[in-house]
Amino acid sequence: MVLLRNHEVYGLCPHHLQVVRMRVYIGYIPQDRAVGLSKLARAVEEHLSMPVLQEDLTDNVANSIEERLKPVGCAVVIVGKHGCMRHRGIRSKGDVITSSLRGALFNVPAAREEFMMMIGGL
Repeated sequence: MVLLRNHEVYGLCPHHLQVVRMRVYIGYIPQDRAVGLSKLARAVEEHLSMPVLQEDLTDNVANSIEERLKPVGCAVVIVGKHGCMRHRGIRSKGDVITSSLRGALFNVPAAREEFMMMIGGL
């Protein structure tokens, strides 16, 4: 398994145009090819040019990895701290966590457990 852990990015919430600070975790099990690790970070960055919902970003990154690499499995987990939740209304300091698991990282419990162990306690 190849893993990019704790990649920090910033996006904008499309509802309130508030900053969302996100930590991104991407794992994949190569099939025919592997890519340089910077390509995993770029798979996230390319979807941040406009405001985007965290759940859409999570799926978009997983789709990109799946389409480009055709891995045995891939997983994307994003942990976000939303400015709209921290500074308006409820004033929550909680994290929002989204995930998208595909292929073996969804269907094979041992592979999924390995990924979760590798990303550590969020």
